[in-house]
Amino acid sequence: MYNSWIRKPQQYLRTRFPARLYVPCATFLVIAGLASGRTLPMVELALACVLALTLLLQFRLLDDLSDLAHDRRFHPERVLSQAVSLVPFYLLLTICLLVNLALVAVQPGPRYRLVILVVLNAGAVLWYYGLRRILSGKVIGYHIVIGKYPLFVFLLSGDGGDMWRLFLAMAAVYLCFSMYEALHDRQLHTVPRAATSLTIEIGALFAVSVLMTSEIIGGKPSIVILQGLLGVFSLLALSEMFCRRRVHLDSAKTGYAVFILGFALILNFSLGVRL
Repeated sequence: MYNSWIRKPQQYLRTRFPARLYVPCATFLVIAGLASGRTLPMVELALACVLALTLLLQFRLLDDLSDLAHDRRFHPERVLSQAVSLVPFYLLLTICLLVNLALVAVQPGPRYRLVILVVLNAGAVLWYYGLRRILSGKVIGYHIVIGKYPLFVFLLSGDGGDMWRLFLAMAAVYLCFSMYEALHDRQLHTVPRAATSLTIEIGALFAVSVLMTSEIIGGKPSIVILQGLLGVFSLLALSEMFCRRRVHLDSAKTGYAVFILGFALILNFSLGVRL
């Protein structure tokens, strides 16, 4: 009983939700949420970080629970595949949902963000337990699933500010996660539509970086110049990754470089709208 209710969830968090990956990811989303010009006191910033982590955990767990039949066949070593009872995991999922609802409800900003969170959860359940069997294409599938990340950014933006700037950050976040999937998942390396999508998204991220640069023109010159240089460097670096992907030279971890580039773009942009 103790092993089922305590140790198994702990093992799940250690293996499927490692802090070394998800703390930087949460930070990335929080910084993107600040791109609208929002300034947070330390307490609200801490709550935003907690919200980012619990959102990521809730949807990571929902994804794994919905894939349980597949994982028991192809990944029997995973904690969920070996669990005798799933009750502790559904309890953890419920706790995450309640915490997320509470944190979105108490943070400053329009109340409709709570409605968006409810709709996001309903859409996720509808996708995992129905729609993905209809829209079974792998490329369209991951493009739909990663739509949750820009919505996370919106939920983390609190009372907001300039919505256009927030939209640019949300677009950059979406493109980073989309490119990561195409670079990281080797099964997608032989799918022509994934290569086409990656090409478009590399160009789209450069376009977003140009819009970010134009948005902060008139601010501190060094920040504006750095934003432009980061955009050009990102285009060159991602193009190189795309070429190496075509000949399968990159390791599976190379895709993480996308987030480093995206984080640099969004962080500098968030500074630029304030200086």
